[in-house]
Amino acid sequence: MTNHTLKPVEPLIICALFILMFIGGGCASSGYLTARCRDASDVFTVAVGVGVGAKIRVGPIAPGLIVCHDFAGLRAGTCFLGNNNPLESDVAAPFPITLRSWDNKMSFGHDVFSLQLFNQATERPQESFIVQRNKDVVIMNPLPCIALGKHACDYTQIEAVVGVGGSLRLGFNAGELMDFILGWTTLDIYHDDKIGIGGSSPLSTNEITR
Repeated sequence: MTNHTLKPVEPLIICALFILMFIGGGCASSGYLTARCRDASDVFTVAVGVGVGAKIRVGPIAPGLIVCHDFAGLRAGTCFLGNNNPLESDVAAPFPITLRSWDNKMSFGHDVFSLQLFNQATERPQESFIVQRNKDVVIMNPLPCIALGKHACDYTQIEAVVGVGGSLRLGFNAGELMDFILGWTTLDIYHDDKIGIGGSSPLSTNEITR
């Protein structure tokens, strides 16, 4: 008879399976469960797209050289299919480059993701559910390998993205996991539980761009 000890990765795998099962369970039956479902969807990132290069980000540290555009997957707490905004991209370099997100000034990259559509009537971007929940990714690189975000959850994100024509992004957010766990006690450390409760599903509808 042998003793089995948990490897460090096994609790994370168990947690991931539990959260994915919870998301897939259709948890929009009440405001409380809807918030828990949305918190669960914030923890992991799995997205595919097009791009070339590689980058690793651990909070504000993000070394890499990449140009990519996410097209489908789970990111910022939202399942999405299609993203036609060319400005929503992940660009990073160890040398200065010019980007429209920096008003055509020199920088070392950005990572922008919000799924906002352009409203022809108002001639302004239409606020997406991601923006309403303060989950929009607006990461700017003022220095090489330095990624500064606009939300607290940006600094607890750990992710890697690689592109060889097609691209794959995988990520885990320790802060969002804590928000998910504490949320069961109604403690909302990221203040994202009451946004849109009773509205559309957080995993579809407003976030699917075509």
